[in-house]
Amino acid sequence: MKISIQENAINLEELKKNLANHYRDKYTVKMKGKYIIAVAKTKIIGANVVPLKDKIIITGGFPSLSVQLIFTLLFIGLGVIIPMILYWFLLHKKMKEVEQEVADFIKKEYSQIIINP
Repeated sequence: MKISIQENAINLEELKKNLANHYRDKYTVKMKGKYIIAVAKTKIIGANVVPLKDKIIITGGFPSLSVQLIFTLLFIGLGVIIPMILYWFLLHKKMKEVEQEVADFIKKEYSQIIINP
């Protein structure tokens, strides 16, 4: 999900701090790489938040690089069909729920800098 914002209106550290404070009892919030904030419901279900210059991108996905690597290795080892079936039936819906919840919080918290909500 893309949320258009005013240019250079959001700070990565401020966004991470706000997400961590809001989800302190529910989710784990940590950095995934240098520019991605991972909001983890469990070890394999979460959402990734990427604040860019003029937008914030939120995608449901794996909250850690190690779990993402294991899933990629499953693709190589088992082929495409079995891991995709597992993903769609077991993980996708839950990841989208976390993505939507994080997006709703960001839209509410940063409503003053959002362009065309």
